[in-house]
Amino acid sequence: MTRNLSIALGSCAIVGLSFFSIKQVGSIVKKNELLVKQDQYISELKMVSKEDDSVIVDLRSENQVLKDQIHLLTDSIEYLNNTIAMLRKSSRQQTRAISDVQSQLELYQARYEQLELEMNETKATAIAVPNQPNEDLKIAKLEAEKSDLMSLVKELEAQKLNYETLRAENEMELLYKQSAEANYQRISNIMNNVQVQFNNISIHQKRTSKSLKKIRKKWNYTNLEFELVFDDPRILMEQRFLVKIVDTDTQEILKTIEEGEGGEKAFRDFEMDGAMIQFTGGKINLSYYNHHQKTGQNYEVQVFFLDNAGKEYLLRHGTKQFIKNGKTV
Repeated sequence: MTRNLSIALGSCAIVGLSFFSIKQVGSIVKKNELLVKQDQYISELKMVSKEDDSVIVDLRSENQVLKDQIHLLTDSIEYLNNTIAMLRKSSRQQTRAISDVQSQLELYQARYEQLELEMNETKATAIAVPNQPNEDLKIAKLEAEKSDLMSLVKELEAQKLNYETLRAENEMELLYKQSAEANYQRISNIMNNVQVQFNNISIHQKRTSKSLKKIRKKWNYTNLEFELVFDDPRILMEQRFLVKIVDTDTQEILKTIEEGEGGEKAFRDFEMDGAMIQFTGGKINLSYYNHHQKTGQNYEVQVFFLDNAGKEYLLRHGTKQFIKNGKTV
């Protein structure tokens, strides 16, 4: 039962990996189209005004990121296809070896049953006509042949078990590769296609007090409203994201403390480099408690995707400066 299940899972994994290769090719074509469109937009901006230089720089930077990601996807597909070919070849070889051993075992089994029949007939003859030396010698030879045959059967069964073990390991490796590639596909899909749209960023003394226009000692809260724009938001459901507020003069992260529903704050020992949120759909409203003294004059918010291991991936359009030269922008 376990062997059949391993074989079935291995087959499904190969099909799944093949489907992923096709899907990734489509993803590359889509991103290439996006690069062309952004290159055209950059050319248009050059003709309009020099005031758009910062936009051009941002688009060029984003284009380079997309190009790097396309190279990464291409390399991944090539690696994946080579791995599939290798695993398929290995699986075919192991299947053929198992089939050959099984055929030989069936021949030995048939010969063993034939020897059993001959022995029974010889013993019956010896009982009916006793004291016949030839019959006793024949029985001894049959016993010896049976013993030799049984030794060969045990050797073949050991070979078959070894081949089956190797094939099971091969299929488990294939499943592992599929799981790793599926996780990579999910992360790559989110990194390349999710965009952050900031709707509002304001700073406050208290969470619900009037917004401030300049940095003051009273700045204790940063209220944010933003959206994660994606074709299929269902993929983002229950995924974790990290929001950081960074002093761009010093690159220092403003630590925060998680608050409860009633406004109570956790202990200072639980200060974090950013606020973690879990996507549940719709707009995201966050009150970022940043009570520490500020020394810089320029601040930005950064939004990251967190994978299962807690690794951070900055999202597209995931940075937004909201304080410049001590004033909100």
